[in-house]
Amino acid sequence: MPALFNIFLPVLSVGLGYGGSSQTDSSNIEIQVPSFEFFGQGYVPLPVENLYLRPTARIGYETPDRTDDAQSLSIKESTLKSVLEMGVVHDGLVVPAVSIQAGMMKRSLSLQTSSPILSAGGGSLTRSEYLWNFAATLGVGIPVLNGRIILEPYYRFVRIETDMRQRTQIGVDLSLAIPFESTSSPGISWLKH
Repeated sequence: MPALFNIFLPVLSVGLGYGGSSQTDSSNIEIQVPSFEFFGQGYVPLPVENLYLRPTARIGYETPDRTDDAQSLSIKESTLKSVLEMGVVHDGLVVPAVSIQAGMMKRSLSLQTSSPILSAGGGSLTRSEYLWNFAATLGVGIPVLNGRIILEPYYRFVRIETDMRQRTQIGVDLSLAIPFESTSSPGISWLKH
């Protein structure tokens, strides 16, 4: 039985994502970790009606909020990451999605000191490391303007090589169809009766 209407997805889209997670540091203090991402994705029709494969490339930045650290001695951490993601989405009034990610991240750690501590004591207190990261994501997209914009809240389970602090992330992706103004090019209609 055909649906009353069906919102089709764009062939290509770009977007921004914001997520947040809590992690416990080595002192058993819970800290918040905001994450910002830019992504590009495509939609490839599968043999099943309204089912699409969604390959995605993401780059992101995150830094833990350590406002509770001591003022004279603190650890600063920042992460730059790039990941490839493969997902499956079902096109409809809402757009449920499931995906997996794999990528590489560069984590930079530094010990920063201020008065009354005069010196951190050498270069061994600053380092960068490259780590593999993997994730599984569940999301539900909400199409706006006949699918030209998709707002997708998500829940992500994250595994970072040698680091068990960060386990889950909750966030939202906002994607814009390319070309935004076109309703026929590159070949998928926005609204089908």
